[in-house]
Amino acid sequence: MKACIDQHLRLGRDNLKIESFQSAAAMLKLLSELDFRLGNDSWIEDDSHIFGILYYRNIYKCIQFLLAHLSFQAYLDFKPLRLSDTKGRQIHSVMNMRDWWWDTQDQLPAGAMTVPVICASNQTH
Repeated sequence: MKACIDQHLRLGRDNLKIESFQSAAAMLKLLSELDFRLGNDSWIEDDSHIFGILYYRNIYKCIQFLLAHLSFQAYLDFKPLRLSDTKGRQIHSVMNMRDWWWDTQDQLPAGAMTVPVICASNQTH
């Protein structure tokens, strides 16, 4: 993975002038120094798995952190949205434009809101 990041930075494929780091090692060091206020003691260790020790954080605390993080506010949607094209057809380009959001929101008590969370994983170890 580090070699791919270094190659990407060396080739300048994104035309960005990244000044905070110039290598994968520098980027990973920068990321490790970020203060997410979750603390190193927030990691939970579970060694009951066959394939080794699993380290994870409480998903609810992580979601709470992300929802409260000011830099993400512009990218969060907490209410359903309906848009139509010029022919009156409903547009379904993002999650909060789907009918399930409207249906779910209608079932909640007054003042409550749907907060869907997409969880994903890649092959990073």
